[in-house]
Amino acid sequence: DSVLVKDCIPYIENKYRVDARDCMRAMAGLSFGSYQTVMTTMRHLGKFPWIGIFSGSLDRRWYCDFDYFPLLADSDSFNEKVKLLFLGVGEQEGIADNIEGYYSRFKDNGLPVHLFTTPGYHEWTVWRQCVYEFMQMIF
Repeated sequence: DSVLVKDCIPYIENKYRVDARDCMRAMAGLSFGSYQTVMTTMRHLGKFPWIGIFSGSLDRRWYCDFDYFPLLADSDSFNEKVKLLFLGVGEQEGIADNIEGYYSRFKDNGLPVHLFTTPGYHEWTVWRQCVYEFMQMIF
């Protein structure tokens, strides 16, 4: 995430005409990329106000050195920095119940979370639908 935040974003902002305000960025990932998205967006909370998690768990991994759950528990602070936490999953995926559990917990805590489910497994047909729904919400 440091390469993205310290190198890529400044390079793009200096080379191209883009709106450089942090509040205009989104980040999304699928499968393991969704875990990388969680790690990057939580480490730099507010830099990517629209977060898309497609077929990925929010569970912390054994090798994770950053505990992001306190950020998710502080709804006032989180809501100031995040406009959307999109959780997309295929209904036949093994993690569907896990994602639905997080959705309920986050919704009850007042976070700006949206759950999208669609028939399917851990595959492109699900992820294409997730991207389509996510993009509709951020533009």
